[in-house]
Amino acid sequence: MVSSTHRLLSRRVRTPESAATYWVVCAASCVFVLGWIWHATKNLDREIDFVQEIRVATPALTRAWIEIDFGNGRRRVFEGDVGHHQYLVKPLLETVARERKLALAFKKGSVRHIGGVGTPLGIWKIRWNDKDIDVPLETLMIKAGDRYTFTFEKSER
Repeated sequence: MVSSTHRLLSRRVRTPESAATYWVVCAASCVFVLGWIWHATKNLDREIDFVQEIRVATPALTRAWIEIDFGNGRRRVFEGDVGHHQYLVKPLLETVARERKLALAFKKGSVRHIGGVGTPLGIWKIRWNDKDIDVPLETLMIKAGDRYTFTFEKSER
């Protein structure tokens, strides 16, 4: 005994017109899918380019630098992400010295020694964004885009 579904399927006969329509629909569907994939890829490329542009611009907006110039041609630059916050410079300098194993000493609101370099041979000058400043270290704040440079200047004795 043959099932009724089998009889229905076996009776269906395709005409050449329905076969052509079938292949036209398949081809149109393939063209549509390929076009959609191409369009999505182009949009993704544009988004990736945009994100890379943002990534290039962002570091200057959230980064800060502490530079130590030992006065003998040796320099060390430390860079960190401070976000949109302000921090005291002295604790950050202490953290840099601790992590990089640099000896650090303060006296009366100023730097006395960094990495074995310091008084009585000279003094440490502080520059903020390429401007000389003469304020106690405890009051200095660092925020995104700032660069503090500690430069050792030898005494002229």
